[in-house]
Amino acid sequence: MRRKTILALVIVLSLLMAACANDTSGGGSSGGGFGGKNSPEEKDGKKEDALLSGMTKSKAHTTYTNWMEGLNSDGDDTQFDVDFDMDIRMKAGFENVSMRMDGNMKMVIEDGVEKLAMVMNMDMYGEDIYMEMIFDGAKLYYIMEMQGEEIEMILNTNGLIEYFAMNGEEIPVRGESAADMGFDMNELMDQLNTQMDSTVNLPDFEEEAIKSVETTTVSGGEKITIIVDGSMLSDFVLDSMGDAMDELGGMSSVDMNIGDVIIEAVADNSGNLKSMRMAMKMDMSVMGETVDMEMIMNYTFNQIGSGVVIDIPQIA
Repeated sequence: MRRKTILALVIVLSLLMAACANDTSGGGSSGGGFGGKNSPEEKDGKKEDALLSGMTKSKAHTTYTNWMEGLNSDGDDTQFDVDFDMDIRMKAGFENVSMRMDGNMKMVIEDGVEKLAMVMNMDMYGEDIYMEMIFDGAKLYYIMEMQGEEIEMILNTNGLIEYFAMNGEEIPVRGESAADMGFDMNELMDQLNTQMDSTVNLPDFEEEAIKSVETTTVSGGEKITIIVDGSMLSDFVLDSMGDAMDELGGMSSVDMNIGDVIIEAVADNSGNLKSMRMAMKMDMSVMGETVDMEMIMNYTFNQIGSGVVIDIPQIA
């Protein structure tokens, strides 16, 4: 039981790490359309002179940073539509835990109005969880399915309930305070923003952390592979996570060792990002236990820059 508790805490920390690692990113625009549902396959593994030829560590860092800035919500006008899946596998002693998440995220920021949408499936400890959270600028639509129970809810920006149902049956609470029922609007919005940040964002790093860069021709474009020295991320990640770990209690003395981080990005012939994959291994010392963890994240970028549409669920 102790090890399962530790592993659950490490999952929380790993998700916080993904969010915190991007706190220093700036806003920007990707400057290009994105397309394609699947990553292209390598073409004979042959490296050729093409769009990303002559790739240096400096150019790789600039290219990666520009791509990430195109996904940063600090920009005045930001739009993206991305499919994702994430696998986390951990081992502590004889205990093994795996968690898988997959889904879709959309963000549209226009004229200072932010609209967000996340659809997510999660499997943890063999428990399936389905969640939708959509904010259209005026209302938050929330759907949760877990352990055979379903909640559907609509909240307005005043924190009042406009619709609430459990297992398809409406509960007569329209106009009442959502906070009084344990659904605080601000907390739910923070949860949505944090979940989007921790899922779609990839680690921020300095050019000096890049160990090697390689480009490979693939069908319809090129793939760039960046190997990042994980040891140069450990202190930054721990510093970023300090407050969050303190809130968890007894976690502020976590020791972390991060192995090399492998980032693979596929761009089309115009330099527009189509897909990205990150793989990393690390070990943590938490509450006297050593936890080994492997994390793999995949992203397919359906659209970035313009043309993203957020659909409102018909739940009321």
